[in-house]
Amino acid sequence: MLRARQTRRLGQVLIATICLSNTQLSRLSAEDKSGAQPAVGHEYGGNNVDEPPIFELRPDQAWPLKIETHHVQGLCVDANTFWVSTVNRPQREGWLLQIDRATLHLQRKIRLVRRQQYHPGGMQLRGGKIWLPLAEYRPRSTATLLQIDAANLTIEQALPINDHVGAVAVDTQNRLYAANWDSRVFYVLQRPPGSGAIKQVANPTGVAYQDIEWHDGYLYASGKHRRLGPVVDVIDTDAWRLLKRYRLKGEVRSGGHNFSREGFCKAGAYFYLLPEDGPHSTVYRFPLPAAEKR
Repeated sequence: MLRARQTRRLGQVLIATICLSNTQLSRLSAEDKSGAQPAVGHEYGGNNVDEPPIFELRPDQAWPLKIETHHVQGLCVDANTFWVSTVNRPQREGWLLQIDRATLHLQRKIRLVRRQQYHPGGMQLRGGKIWLPLAEYRPRSTATLLQIDAANLTIEQALPINDHVGAVAVDTQNRLYAANWDSRVFYVLQRPPGSGAIKQVANPTGVAYQDIEWHDGYLYASGKHRRLGPVVDVIDTDAWRLLKRYRLKGEVRSGGHNFSREGFCKAGAYFYLLPEDGPHSTVYRFPLPAAEKR
């Protein structure tokens, strides 16, 4: 297993906001340029990890969505609803869509634009609230982490951060895990604001994760592995090491095999993936192995 990576404190949360200073951000950018290997496919440096246990999964059900989804980003799922974050880049606007799971029709939606930020990302539903990042459409920029009521799609909190954030997860101890562009860095943020420090942790695998969620004490992260293709990795966030890996097999409706291209959600004993943009956007369900269901 990969050794735990050393973490470094970047600053304190000030005046009820979460925000990295320009000095700190410049330092992170310099470290990224000097320490990272050239990108290959959907990975970069830091791939010399021991091989974890690998489980192969195939989809058992699919839901072709019946609405305009533009460029899909994130996915949340419960028994009755799909929530999809999406961006319409030509119009420079993001959206959060609430979709009835039985009829696949749109129930409601909310437009997501905050000045130059219109790129929503991977998100997680917990306790009736969705945590979702809204970022500028470029790396090393800015983002706002939004807490949104899942029932009526009203924004309840807005926490700024000085980096592009592409996905966010939330645990049961009031911590947020925010992955920047290509998931090179994870920021660990305590909430409510002002209750703790921001920490920066290097990605332990080098996979450019597209969506992340926290469950059962671990971070589940979906992305494309250079050799294995689409995977969901399980990461221990105490030691920041890779514990196991799920390899996603099969073919998407529009052709190809990259199930982990965009949205991911773990709900019960299933993984749900949303890889395709409109008009082919489809939610695929992957049952977990019997021994892995919990």
